[in-house]
Amino acid sequence: MTNFLFFVSNPANASLAKDSIGTVLNVADTVLENFPPDTLNRTQTDDSLKLDMPVPLDETDMQEKKTDADEESDSLVIKRGVKKKKKEKPDTLVSYFFEDTLRYNRYISWTVNRYLNSPAIVQYTDTLQDYNLHELAVYKTDVGFSSTGVTGGAILLHNFFKRQQSDIFPVMSPYNTYHFTPDNLRFFNVKGPVSDLSWHTSGQRQNAEDNVKVMFTRNISPSWNAGLYYHKLGSLGVYQNQRAKAKTFNIFTSYIGQKYVAHAGYIYNSVNNRENGGIVNDFFVVDTVVKANTIDVKLKTALNEMSSDTYFLTHSYGIPLNIIDLFRRDTLTRNDRNDTLNVDRHDTLNLDIGTIVYFGHSFEYSRYARIYTDGIADTGYVDLYKERRHHYYDNYYYYPVASRDSLFASRLDNRLFIRLQPYSATAIISKIDGGLGYVFDRYYGFHPSSYLYKATDAKLSSGYLYGNAQGVFSKYFSWQAFLKYHFSGYRINDLLFDATARLSLYPLKKGVHFQGRFMLDNREQPHYMKKYYSNHFKWDNSLNKTTETRIEASIDVPDWHIDAGFKNTLISNYVYFNDQSIPTQTAEILNVTALHLNSNLRWRLLRLDSRLLFQTTSNSAILPLPMFSGNLRPYIDMVWVKKVLNAQIGLDIYYNTLFYDYAYNPATGMFHTQSEKKLGNYLLADAFASFRWKQANIYVKYTNVAEGIVGRHYFSALHYPRTPRMLRYGLRWFLGN
Repeated sequence: MTNFLFFVSNPANASLAKDSIGTVLNVADTVLENFPPDTLNRTQTDDSLKLDMPVPLDETDMQEKKTDADEESDSLVIKRGVKKKKKEKPDTLVSYFFEDTLRYNRYISWTVNRYLNSPAIVQYTDTLQDYNLHELAVYKTDVGFSSTGVTGGAILLHNFFKRQQSDIFPVMSPYNTYHFTPDNLRFFNVKGPVSDLSWHTSGQRQNAEDNVKVMFTRNISPSWNAGLYYHKLGSLGVYQNQRAKAKTFNIFTSYIGQKYVAHAGYIYNSVNNRENGGIVNDFFVVDTVVKANTIDVKLKTALNEMSSDTYFLTHSYGIPLNIIDLFRRDTLTRNDRNDTLNVDRHDTLNLDIGTIVYFGHSFEYSRYARIYTDGIADTGYVDLYKERRHHYYDNYYYYPVASRDSLFASRLDNRLFIRLQPYSATAIISKIDGGLGYVFDRYYGFHPSSYLYKATDAKLSSGYLYGNAQGVFSKYFSWQAFLKYHFSGYRINDLLFDATARLSLYPLKKGVHFQGRFMLDNREQPHYMKKYYSNHFKWDNSLNKTTETRIEASIDVPDWHIDAGFKNTLISNYVYFNDQSIPTQTAEILNVTALHLNSNLRWRLLRLDSRLLFQTTSNSAILPLPMFSGNLRPYIDMVWVKKVLNAQIGLDIYYNTLFYDYAYNPATGMFHTQSEKKLGNYLLADAFASFRWKQANIYVKYTNVAEGIVGRHYFSALHYPRTPRMLRYGLRWFLGN
């Protein structure tokens, strides 16, 4: 080093040293110029090109930041003495599955269309009091419903267009609002662990009602999420033999990658309900005041037990075929390539533009079971006014002392599908889908021949094809059309066509959205409706396919908190349970029309949330519906401590007009028509106070406060009264980073 300093300090050698250093730098520049541009990490500052030189290996700092461009050039450049660092994973969700605006959300919630493996975003509220006020999902789903009058009991929605019936196990349909299926199960993607805990209760020890929910989910990686959900609700009931209990438990997982997307899970649902058949005489509720648990009921030991297990997997993989993009990449100039060196490729999904082909597979296996039991002691009751014994069931087909009716079913549904994105995910024709599926159903039900011959299950299979097309035009227009056709098996010639279109205009900040829908559904009847044999009921029906043609139109104005809609359907060969609780098919074409209006009015501290539903039916004896159902919620919304404590105090009011509300039969497990008595025209009101403290919500509710003031005709189905006045309270705690 001393000799070098002496050499440079000598004036005679200074000029030589300067020329030598200049020569070395020129050679270095020439070498660097000949390297591929992607091997250099350059940043442009003040019109000068700077190089990040390698960092020598060190025991305390053995890491080096590398760009994606450096990763691609590892085969061309060998940096001696430098330790490679593995490619860093992005801390945000990277996938074509969601819009870019959602990728940085704290949490995303969605359901999945298993025919296409595509998402439908669901708003999962955390501490919103509007959501927590209704502890039962049915209150969020519809403005009114028929029920057995107890939490956990059977339910039938007043809104005909929201009713859903299982095509394999209809006897579990009255419990849809409590349970999950692969179609309504929610998946999550969260930036940190999320827990949703709630507990609601009411009543005294002898008639207590409990509602417990636990949901936990977290991301194992930015793309991979897993979680579990448990919900138990039920009541001991205020009337005799009215205990009800419904459970659901599911484990779910999803992987949302750049090209591979998967959804899988296990769902368990169960029902364990004691059935009392309703009270013996409505007089003890309407015209006198006695304790509810002293009123005689029609069945004393009847019990319904049901359960279902479902395993499912839906996944797909996308393969880019970006021929145009590859051509453009090859024609880039050297300067163009230099300009792209600092692009964050994690932010470039490469699946938004270009031709993409997705290959997918969907699998589901479900098992269902039901057992109904009753004893001789509960097969009749004494009418106090006619002084004679009545039998609740008219028939005993195989055993006059007791009943034990069992029913089992299973379904295996397997399908393969392919999706083509011709050019762009935001084109007027953005997706074209097609799939091929096979469904295999197995049924078991008792028959007297089982005593003589080995019982055989009914095995039914069917093959189907389906297709889908959709597109968007900027933020103003979107459309989708789905077609499914069964070409073989027991459901041959079943056809479903469902098309929607949405037009958005923006005279207001959040827009005004118009939506239209057309649906044509030609479907086979469930096996349960055709053949059934039990101790009290039996039928062997020859039923034709039901055809439904539906049109819908709606308008949504988010800035004004208003949405309204119109729906109309024509149904031929409609199947219903008649007054004798036997499935019957009518040749009459039924016409059902519905109008709805939902609004949330705000003025200072005052709030008025309303849901109004008007319905007409062409034959109320076959398809009874209330002409009007409404839910009004006037309340005061006060902020006591900003961003800390909020309070809502008000009333939650329900009302529907008189109509021949349904009756419920425990042995069939289904609601059926009746012409004995009209129900309705009763104002059902609950007084509530709800408090939100940070991420916790506490509420107190006094139900049916109008009892005795506007009468006592609070029936939810024929001979099934609603719960009398009762104090309810609960807590919901949402924990999320």
